[in-house]
Amino acid sequence: MKKNLVFIIIVLLLLSGCQSKGIYEKNYFAFDTVIDLKIYEGGSEKILKELEEEIYRLEEVFSIHDESSQISKLPNIEDAEGDLASIISLSLEMEELTGGSFDPFLGRVSALWAFGSPEENIPEASLISAALEESKNRNIEDLDFGGIAKGYAADRLLQMAKDRGVKSALFNLGGNIITLGTYEGRSFNIGIQDPLDKAGAILGVVKMKENSAVTSGDYQRGFDKDGVRYHHILDPENGYPVQKDLMSVSVILPNSARADAYSTALFVMGFEEARTYALDNGVPVVLVNRDGEVLVLNDNDFEFELRNEDYRLVD
Repeated sequence: MKKNLVFIIIVLLLLSGCQSKGIYEKNYFAFDTVIDLKIYEGGSEKILKELEEEIYRLEEVFSIHDESSQISKLPNIEDAEGDLASIISLSLEMEELTGGSFDPFLGRVSALWAFGSPEENIPEASLISAALEESKNRNIEDLDFGGIAKGYAADRLLQMAKDRGVKSALFNLGGNIITLGTYEGRSFNIGIQDPLDKAGAILGVVKMKENSAVTSGDYQRGFDKDGVRYHHILDPENGYPVQKDLMSVSVILPNSARADAYSTALFVMGFEEARTYALDNGVPVVLVNRDGEVLVLNDNDFEFELRNEDYRLVD
C-alpha cells in the first residue's frame, strides 16, 4: 500500500491561507503517506476527528504489511466481509474492465521489489517468474490494494462528510484528491506535477468541482540503478516496472477508487492503447508521454490548463 507522499500538488489560490475562520484542517500519517483534510464550509473539529478515525480503521482492514490487519487474518477470499468484500469485489471488477492491466494479485511480486523500504532491490528473474506463476492461484497472500485502497478511503470520507452536512472540502490522501462542492463558488484548482521535475514543478492544472483526481507516474516511488528507473507500477505480464512511453496518467472521476485503479491500468497500457481505451470507455484522463505530449480526453466535467513550456497539447 506504499506510495509516494505527493503525486498531485494542490494549487488552491486562497486569499488568506488555510487558517481563515471556519476552515478546519488536519494533517497526519496513515496508509504509509501524508493525509491532509481540509473542510471549508460546514465543518467542525468533531467531524475532522471522525474522518481521521475512519482512515485509521480502514488502514487496519486493508494493510498487507500489518499482521494484525483484517486482510492478514483472512483465511481465504470467500470469507471476506464488509469493506474487505467490497474492495475485493471492486478490484476484481476493475481487473476485468481493464483486461488485466489493473491486477490486484501482484502482492507477492511487489514484495520482492520492496519499494520504499531499505531492502528495495532488483529481484532475481527466477524469483519474479515464480511469484508471477504463484499469483495465478489468486490467493489472499497475493492481494495488494495499493492501487485502489486510498481511492476507496477517499470515497468513504467524502460520503461521511456529506452525511454530516459538510458543503465544501478537499481531502488529499497522499495524492489521491477528492473534493466536495466548490471552493467559494468556484472550481478547485489541482496541480499535476511535472514528471521530470523532482522539485515538484507543475505541468498543468485541473479545474474541477465535486470530483476526484488521481495520478500515477514513473517519477513516484522507486529507485534508480545503472541509469534505469525502477518504479513501483509493475507490468502484470512480466513482473517488472512498466517500461513504456507514458510518464504520467491523471484520471478525473467522481469515484476515487475507480480513478485510482484506472490511473494504474492506463499507465500499464502505454500511450496509444490508453488513448484508445479511454476513448472507447469514456474515461476522463490527462496522458503525458515521454515525448512531452499531453493528451486530454473526455474532459466534460473538468478543465485542464497547461502551464509548462516543456510540454505541448496534442489531439
